[in-house]
Amino acid sequence: MRHAKFLPGALLVAVLAACSAPPSGDTGADAATPGPAPAASPEPATPAAPEAPVPAQAAGPRGEHDAAVVNFRGFGPASFGDGEERVRQAWGRPLQPYTLTGTELCYYLEMDPRPPQGADESVAFMLEESKFVRYDVYGRVPAAPGGFVVGSLASDVLATFGSRVEEQPHKYLPGGRYLVVTPEYGEAARLVFEIDAEGRVVQWRIGLPPQVFYVEGCA
Repeated sequence: MRHAKFLPGALLVAVLAACSAPPSGDTGADAATPGPAPAASPEPATPAAPEAPVPAQAAGPRGEHDAAVVNFRGFGPASFGDGEERVRQAWGRPLQPYTLTGTELCYYLEMDPRPPQGADESVAFMLEESKFVRYDVYGRVPAAPGGFVVGSLASDVLATFGSRVEEQPHKYLPGGRYLVVTPEYGEAARLVFEIDAEGRVVQWRIGLPPQVFYVEGCA
């Protein structure tokens, strides 16, 4: 009888223990399951590499322009329209005639002796029908109006003369052009710079139309 008296108490303890135990399969689940991973920090943006500066074009040579000698009226005391003797006096040194056409209708007076190619000073005077109509400069002496010489930059010519410049494609130089400058004070002559593909002056001339636009000398 004493055993029967304690059985209900034991059952009660067992029932209470069963009720307080965690549900089957949940034991330790919260501890074993990791929480959400922290968000990864964004990679810092790689700054764009700075663009390499475009190298500036080296400045072209300039000379001292003598407006009393080189101008749109002629060369020194020799005016366009004057005869050969006046041109010789204006130059003041020996000149020799040279013709590309084989006739005396149009010819040049060249420096005597003729300068070698690339000489600093190289000038030739064109006469047509015995009249001074143009002169061509192939070196750095003398300087053209604006102080431009062989080797000067076309961009500087354009910046100096602005709207007075007309550009034309070169007849023979690939990528070349002519820069034709109109005088400021209405003279009839024109200043023509020949420009190569690199944008530099290779020769220039001043003279009356149409002769100043002849691209092959007298031809």
